[in-house]
Amino acid sequence: MTTQVPWNDGTGESLYLTYGASEGNQTVTVTSDAHTGYIERTRDIVFSVTAGSTTISRTLTVRQAGKDIIIITRNDVASTENEVAVGYEQ
Repeated sequence: MTTQVPWNDGTGESLYLTYGASEGNQTVTVTSDAHTGYIERTRDIVFSVTAGSTTISRTLTVRQAGKDIIIITRNDVASTENEVAVGYEQ
């Protein structure tokens, strides 16, 4: 499954979240349209899981700086660590 999320930077370009339809652990692949500008753009994506009456949410911040680099950071209030992933256009 793929979900399209607009960058909301006026370009009409989007980023895409690709994931499986099954329940349980998931790998989410984040890709983007080619960036036609050189100004950094940012989009927050919130992931939420509900089990019973408990909901846990985490925010991924996706940044695209320049034409080909996507930087993803996860900032958790309950954690003192940031996880960073960097991808390059293939």
